[in-house]
Amino acid sequence: AASGVFGTILSIANGLYSHMQLEGQIQVMNTIMEKPFSDPTSWIHALRTLQHDKWDLMVDAFATCEAAGIVKINWEVHDTPYFGAYILSHMMPEFHGLSENIGRSSSDFFKTVVGYDHFNYNWGWRGEEPSEYGVGPNITKLDFHRTHLFRALPTYVEEARRLKVVCADRDARVTDKFLSVNEWKAVRVAAAASRRRRLAANGPQADHSNQDTLAKELVEAVPRFSMGRALAHVETTREAPSKSLEWEYGMPSDESDFAKMHASFA
Repeated sequence: AASGVFGTILSIANGLYSHMQLEGQIQVMNTIMEKPFSDPTSWIHALRTLQHDKWDLMVDAFATCEAAGIVKINWEVHDTPYFGAYILSHMMPEFHGLSENIGRSSSDFFKTVVGYDHFNYNWGWRGEEPSEYGVGPNITKLDFHRTHLFRALPTYVEEARRLKVVCADRDARVTDKFLSVNEWKAVRVAAAASRRRRLAANGPQADHSNQDTLAKELVEAVPRFSMGRALAHVETTREAPSKSLEWEYGMPSDESDFAKMHASFA
């Protein structure tokens, strides 16, 4: 009987978890505040240094992309890094209006070209129009991206490398699974032209929830793709019911790339 009473008292349902959570949070806060920020060995100083390292990597990579006229940082404070836990960026004028809704609020450019899954910014305008933001009249909500900086440093080392590869040479690809900048532009321009023709003819629009349809459009715009490779690309870059795990933002969008990176952390 006593065992039953104490088992009930100490059960998670009766508050044990809340107590453990509270004590755990206190332990974390004590560790954070153990040494002052001015001490280079303090927890908070180490975190600041790590975040600055991530910013430095990404700012350098975005500089290559901005010089190429592809994508740039939208500075919250003029040309000032280290301001916040994520980087807001947007496509540059040549590419305004090309980004598509590829599902799960994922950035089209980053997932399709860079091979990283980041948020787009379609929900963050709160009734405002991005075309009135001062960037350009043709930019859309889908042309903005939000890169969170909460992953491990090697994640950003690899992403910065990929950004430099595809921005330094518009015909370069991260791997054969992904598109080059020029291929991405060709695919999106062709898809937009097809939509306009169908609208003008009052015809049905292509079903972009169908992976075969997407793959056929890709083969037409990018001749190097066979139908099989096009389908593999679509599966990698579009939300697919066959995904074996719930994907996390801020990581490589291909499962095999994720596995390699995860192994490097071990």
